Amino acid sequence: NLGMLSYERGALDDATMLFRRAVDLHPDHMLSHFNLGSVLEESGKLEQARRHLRMAVRLDPAHADAHYNLAFVCDRLGAYVEARRHWLRYLELDPDSSWANYARQRLSYKK
Repeated sequence: NLGMLSYERGALDDATMLFRRAVDLHPDHMLSHFNLGSVLEESGKLEQARRHLRMAVRLDPAHADAHYNLAFVCDRLGAYVEARRHWLRYLELDPDSSWANYARQRLSYKK
């Protein structure tokens, strides 16, 4: 919760530290990996973000937002095959979301 409060006030370094602590204390907690991966992406630490978002997806394969964020990070890293897998999974899980059209748009690009 402290990590989310830090994130919401724009203190990304504090949020990162707190989310890392949460992952260290509870390495099998999907939401901690998801939150850490998301804040690392915003901080431009894409490889680290991908590692934690992959773990979030492993821990909860039905968490649509984890697939979305992982696909987004993979796109930014140029890992288009991996990104495609997660865009497709995101659309399977949440086809009517407000972000579904963006996912479909990303899938329509030829890489």
